[in-house]
Amino acid sequence: MKYYVQGGGYSILRNEAFGKALQDERERYRDTGGASEHNGHFGFVPAFYDLVEERLYLSTYRDGRPAAVHVLEGLPEKLRQRNHYQRDLVVGFLRGNKFYTREQAAGLIVKLRLKASA
Repeated sequence: MKYYVQGGGYSILRNEAFGKALQDERERYRDTGGASEHNGHFGFVPAFYDLVEERLYLSTYRDGRPAAVHVLEGLPEKLRQRNHYQRDLVVGFLRGNKFYTREQAAGLIVKLRLKASA
């Protein structure tokens, strides 16, 4: 199954600044539905989408256990190596069978909260 990233509103992580870019994204979406701590109870699972191979990776620890937040250690070694060929990764979430960017997840969380309070 392929997962498609629709529209813009996503940041691409490039290997040269992999960890720094992830930290910057965490900070940018800290108090929104684009952060794991604010959307997990809505069924969002932290994930990465590889634009090169059109492949989705759930966020896991090195031993394969699911991670509640975005962590890099569970990604395949080839994606974590700085000097490997260029990779473009989108940080986001899997919900059902759809991949959401952080921005898309944040927007959907606002809608879901409004619907729940109505």
